[in-house]
Amino acid sequence: MLDLLWLIPAIPFVSALALAVLPVPRKLVAWIAVGATAASAVVSLLVAIAFLSAPPVANAYTQVLWTWFDVGGLHPEIAFYFDPLSLIMTVVVPS
Repeated sequence: MLDLLWLIPAIPFVSALALAVLPVPRKLVAWIAVGATAASAVVSLLVAIAFLSAPPVANAYTQVLWTWFDVGGLHPEIAFYFDPLSLIMTVVVPS
């Protein structure tokens, strides 16, 4: 369930991008925006439950999305780092 961590920021981003680009009726805009926030809150709660039920090693979870580049042993990664402080903020902000 912790693998769904990337969805928490992705759902509102995709909905905001869709609302900015697509011609959407005014009433549907509210439904899409609230629905995206609610979906992000649900995923946040699922990730929080998974984190609390089986804490990862060293109380932190790192989800690597991709490696930016790999040159001469240097390989910076784009990743999410999820620890107890992140857990609190992840549950509080979307709710």
